[in-house]
Amino acid sequence: MMEDIYIVFASDNGYAQHLSVSIASLLKNSSPEDTINIFVLDGGISEENKDKIESLKSIRPFQIYFTSVDPSIFSHAPIQKTHTVGGKVYKSFNSSAYNRLLIAEQYSNLDKIIYLDSDIIVQGNIASLWKEECAGYAIGAVETPIWPDEFEQRLNALTLTNKNPYFNSGVMLMNLKVLREILPVQKSLDIIKEYGGSFICHDQDVLNIALKE
Repeated sequence: MMEDIYIVFASDNGYAQHLSVSIASLLKNSSPEDTINIFVLDGGISEENKDKIESLKSIRPFQIYFTSVDPSIFSHAPIQKTHTVGGKVYKSFNSSAYNRLLIAEQYSNLDKIIYLDSDIIVQGNIASLWKEECAGYAIGAVETPIWPDEFEQRLNALTLTNKNPYFNSGVMLMNLKVLREILPVQKSLDIIKEYGGSFICHDQDVLNIALKE
């Protein structure tokens, strides 16, 4: 059965190339019968890069909408300038990483959406995730591997614990109707103000603190 599928990404200009690859992989693995609607929380993507992303319609038709975001909303949110993976040091995100916290209120006409990080490679038909039932839940997400013991104290500072699930926010099936009720933007800002000094993973920590029950 044909589906209208709604997907949102968040990206700045520095991640526009990654975003293009992610969208291309999504389109190549999607069913031609489904209508793909893509929303991009735009943290400053250039017109040139937007045109390149629009050119992906050569793969298959889809709808795309760029949503401008006020950069001052999360300008005071803490950001780690670098992060280390496998002994290598990489540049981290800027405050636009927090923009996914705006999704529920930004798209108030929708009750359900899939969020994907802009560096995700989609290897299957996204419709299978879209069809998952999420009534009564705020999100569907995947638990991260357990944190090393040395993170226990940092998790405790966030009112979290190594003994309970902590989910990854890179892929989420979002029930926007529930999220608008329990996690308005102001609550996210309050969490950042109270716990930001102890954050491990930025906006992912906000979501885990707010949705831990």
